[in-house]
Amino acid sequence: MSITGTIFKKVLSFVSSKALSVVTGGATSYWKYVAIAAVAAGLMSWSYEKGVAKSDKVIAQYKIDAEKNVDKLGEITVPVLTQIITKYVTRTVTIHDNANTNALIIANEVPDKGILSEGWVSTHDAAAQGLAVDPFDARNVAPS
Repeated sequence: MSITGTIFKKVLSFVSSKALSVVTGGATSYWKYVAIAAVAAGLMSWSYEKGVAKSDKVIAQYKIDAEKNVDKLGEITVPVLTQIITKYVTRTVTIHDNANTNALIIANEVPDKGILSEGWVSTHDAAAQGLAVDPFDARNVAPS
């Protein structure tokens, strides 16, 4: 037998006991069950009303806290003014690909005499830094 069945049996035995007969004034068993159902319904109604009152109180407190937070945020935030400014700018940007330019200068201008010339060193240094090679410096034949 389950625990619920045992508890139900004990409740029924109590209901049918002489103590309940004394409380109900010796009413028949049908009226005993009606009285128990009325008491149970009254307890459920009372606990429901108590729960509703508690939840109403919690909701009211939440609303108060939310209004306080909105007021705090209103004090903290600064209103932002949006202005659209239209400004027309004409600019020409010339983009050079230093790698292609440097390759042409190296092929045509750097002397190829078998020794490291100043032109070769300056060309190497400029290309390593990603800068454009100066053709005048690239022609320098003086040994480094």
